[in-house]
Amino acid sequence: MASPRPPAPDPTGARPDTGGRRRGSLGLVAALLLLLAAGLTAFASFQPLFTGRISTPGQPGFELSITAWGVNTDAPQQEGGVPTNGLPLSVAAGLLAGAAVLTLLAVSRRAAGLFAAIGTAFLAGAGWVVFMQVLSWIDTFRSSENGGGAFRIDTSTSIGLGTWLLGGALVLALAGTVVALRTPKARSEAVTPRYGFPAPVGPPPPSQPPPGAWSPAERHGPPPAH
Repeated sequence: MASPRPPAPDPTGARPDTGGRRRGSLGLVAALLLLLAAGLTAFASFQPLFTGRISTPGQPGFELSITAWGVNTDAPQQEGGVPTNGLPLSVAAGLLAGAAVLTLLAVSRRAAGLFAAIGTAFLAGAGWVVFMQVLSWIDTFRSSENGGGAFRIDTSTSIGLGTWLLGGALVLALAGTVVALRTPKARSEAVTPRYGFPAPVGPPPPSQPPPGAWSPAERHGPPPAH
């Protein structure tokens, strides 16, 4: 029984891309992480970043909830306002979604990584601003609280769901950016021997006589006619 012959080498001299499956799986993971980060950022912008309640004895009190787009409160009167963070969060979500599409289509690893890094930077900056604002709101509520007297004021504060979701989105964005930048490129390499010189592909070209040399046919002339 004859043993099977090995497959013939590629006549183009190209080496098959053995990392295609790994590249595709890494690109899919990066795209999913970035897409989840974008969706979570957009969803978190509509959730409460901070919630506080003020109550006094014999009074119903009121509750205040702050999102990235404004203030929701059941107080009879609302004075002042808060800075909105919806626009930078929307920009960050859009950049992360664009990076996810570029990573999934495998158009350019550099462009996908750049979009992901910029989106992550936007998200990190906006998240830091939100965190500092939440700390300021907590301090403002606690400063209005007193423990005794006829006009006692009790306050309760909590960090809203939106703030925690932004933290989770930032973790996903960082992981997606790292995976997107580590996704290998698709390339085809020529076969190279151990000494570093490209291996010849195909049959060698026919040798040509040097210029000015006489070939045997020219030296003896054409064959005699019979």
